Amino acid sequence: MVASANDAIISETLDGVVLSWNAAAERLYGYKAAEMIGHRQLQLLPEERAGEWSDFLDQVREGVTVQRFDSERLRKDGSRVRVTLTMSPVLGPDGSVVGVSAIAHDRTAEKSRLTEAMRQAEKEAAETLGVLDTLQSTAPVGFSFVDPDFRFVRVNEKAAAINGVSVQDHLGRTMAEAVPQFWPQLEPSYRGVLTRGEPILSLEVASETAEDPGRLHFWLESLYPIRVHGEIIGVGAIFVDVTEQKEAEQTQSDLTSELRHQALHDSLTGLPNRTLILDRAEQMLARGRRNNVATGALFIDVDNFKDINDTLGHRVGDELLVELARRLTLALRETDTVGRLGGDEFVVLTESLPMVGGSGESGQPGEGPSGDTVSTKTAERILELFREPFALGDNQSLHAVTASIGIATGPRATVEELLRDADVALYEAKGAGKQRYTLFQPGMRRAVESHVELQKDLGLAVERDEFFLVYQPIFKIDTGAVVGVEALLRWQHPIRGVVMPDEFIPVLEESGLILTVGPQVLHRACQQAAECHRAGYDLSMSVNLSPRQLDSPGIVSDITGALEASGLDPHHLVIGITENTLMRVPARTVERISELKALGISVAVDDFGTAYSSLAYLRKFPVDILKIDRSFMASMTSSERSSALIHSLVQLGKSLGLDTVAEGIEEQQQLEQLRDEQCDTGQGFLYAKPLSPQELMAFLSTHTLAPRVTGSDLAST
Repeated sequence: MVASANDAIISETLDGVVLSWNAAAERLYGYKAAEMIGHRQLQLLPEERAGEWSDFLDQVREGVTVQRFDSERLRKDGSRVRVTLTMSPVLGPDGSVVGVSAIAHDRTAEKSRLTEAMRQAEKEAAETLGVLDTLQSTAPVGFSFVDPDFRFVRVNEKAAAINGVSVQDHLGRTMAEAVPQFWPQLEPSYRGVLTRGEPILSLEVASETAEDPGRLHFWLESLYPIRVHGEIIGVGAIFVDVTEQKEAEQTQSDLTSELRHQALHDSLTGLPNRTLILDRAEQMLARGRRNNVATGALFIDVDNFKDINDTLGHRVGDELLVELARRLTLALRETDTVGRLGGDEFVVLTESLPMVGGSGESGQPGEGPSGDTVSTKTAERILELFREPFALGDNQSLHAVTASIGIATGPRATVEELLRDADVALYEAKGAGKQRYTLFQPGMRRAVESHVELQKDLGLAVERDEFFLVYQPIFKIDTGAVVGVEALLRWQHPIRGVVMPDEFIPVLEESGLILTVGPQVLHRACQQAAECHRAGYDLSMSVNLSPRQLDSPGIVSDITGALEASGLDPHHLVIGITENTLMRVPARTVERISELKALGISVAVDDFGTAYSSLAYLRKFPVDILKIDRSFMASMTSSERSSALIHSLVQLGKSLGLDTVAEGIEEQQQLEQLRDEQCDTGQGFLYAKPLSPQELMAFLSTHTLAPRVTGSDLAST
């Protein structure tokens, strides 16, 4: 077996004396076995490797095998031969090293075979590179070929233009040198192709280019291992510019995101809209059920926002909403959600609110329930936002704005229930005087349901014409002569009977139905006044306008239409406007009253003394009559303060050249005191209750010309 082996096998002593020398050793080195056995093989060692053999022997003596060591040896004819040596220790019976076994593999023949393989590879490479050259010159896409050291071998003009480097400057340079902007992205993939020998068909690369700096370009690149004779000799790359496609995709993505944002956010303030609020509230309720914590909803409504829109314009109203949204966003916790439901209504959603309930949970800032709950703290913080005036309009004038807040907390079966209860609490806050917060209580729901029922019934009342007018006479204080009547609205409910105006007029105003009922009242009152005049009674007709009617752009035409339809002289019509309505936006009110006065009618300030109008403002209003509110009558005979106030109000009217009317006169002593104060006219149950049209005509037939009203005469009415 040793004799027939292809590799030289030699055994020797630990001192290097040859003990055996096979035929392959004779062929490899040219020495016969007889020439070498019994001698040391020092003549085989080139001068530069003289110490190599003794080093190997030392290792073998230690029991170490020298594995496949490449070296050179000298043949007998002086030529050199490349060999791979393996030297192993030969062990004796006791396990000690007693000799050396050396195997020498001839690498010369292998080199010849490799040389031939290289010639064949070069031929195949030439053919491959010919194909690459064709791709390089004709491909409409970027193309490159790099060797295993990632040096450029081939690159076409398109790739050179993309890289910002000439074709010539690519060749022979590594990718790290020639295209440093791409190499960090590409290196792992290129090395992977060389290592695994598998192509990468879709690799996305992004970078700026020399052709178009400042713009991020994208390429879709495919990498292929280039093989010759089965060996990988480099990596070929084909890449396509997909920048426009990516930008189109990004534009589409941005558009989709924008559309989604628009669908879920308010276009004016940028806050979440109702759709997104409902979704987030649903998530909060679900978390609350899992974590046993309360979810809260706070409904926020700007008080009298309509007045701002009507007087300053919708653009300024929008400015207010945007600024309010900004303040809310900055003031609330990161975990809170603030959104706009529409109009001037905002909502705040907050988690980890303690459960609240019980009585006495409605108050102004700082007056809330005794518990230091997060809900009331949040509401107070929101109300505090309104303490700083809002700078609005082109001149940034400051405007004081208030808000009302309804709060609902605790678990609910649905989001709709939570928001509904917050809305109910908001309604209660507004009804309690505005500029405050109210915490929802179960009993409130019935009140709102009643309110909704009332709205529904009022709508039907308009359709069925269930409203009617009664008329209360107005007398001269000094003579008792009837000088006018005031039209008062009543509702004939089919089940409840007659409903008084305090209960339903606020709802007519809130719902907007007043804009339907109001013109009807004007027409009926003017018709009744005209009938009185035709019967020979020279009376004025007083009709009260609600704030919404006064703001209506059609109010002038409504009054004109009523006067023309009835034939009533405008000088016999008195329009009543409450003091509170006058003081909402004084400048706008002066303008509107001037428009009404231009028709020839008179204007009265109704319920005077209940608001805070100043003398300076009263001088600006082109009014004719002050009607002193009935609330002052009740205590005028028993309270010096009330008596002094009546005196002041009458004298104020006289100083401004206005007629004064005392409302709610019910006692003879009140009448006598008003006569002493020289109040001009009055009305009340002491004179006459409100009368139907038929009762009025009968009353006028017996009282109009009375020169003086005595106690007995008044009682008989």
